[in-house]
Amino acid sequence: MELHAIHEGYLLDQFAMEFMNRRTDEYGGSLRNRLRIATESIAAIKEKCGADYPVTVRLGMKTYIKGFNQASLDGSGEVGRTLEEGMEICKILEEAGVDAISVDAGVYDSFYWVHPPMYQPKGLNMEAGAAAKKACTIPVIVAGRMEEAEMAEEALEKGWPTELQSAGR
Repeated sequence: MELHAIHEGYLLDQFAMEFMNRRTDEYGGSLRNRLRIATESIAAIKEKCGADYPVTVRLGMKTYIKGFNQASLDGSGEVGRTLEEGMEICKILEEAGVDAISVDAGVYDSFYWVHPPMYQPKGLNMEAGAAAKKACTIPVIVAGRMEEAEMAEEALEKGWPTELQSAGR
């Protein structure tokens, strides 16, 4: 099962982002604390369904926002999640028992990254996928305009993520 959790600005994504999460309890503060609700959810799924039950998490590696209702097409002025923080999240999710990470980027305020229109380049999340693959040993799936077999071949030749998913967008 895929847990649509830490992407697109959904609730668990809001917990994970420092500029949105102002909690002072065990669900706020450090990155591990901000991810606590996600890691507890993963643990609960594994406990109920069995340790070998496959769980993947959709992770927006970068948010492309400058603030609430302020998108950043090029990623400058990032206040949400940086690629480096996305890599740290990959490590924490792997420790939590996730079986694969499905990578995309953006939130509702930067909708054109999560649901890329035709003006976005094909394979727009490949760099984010490569960063995720460097951070963890579990499979990485990449979403976002991966509709050409040649692009997947090139990614494999370059050693980018070995599991590719066509988002069909």
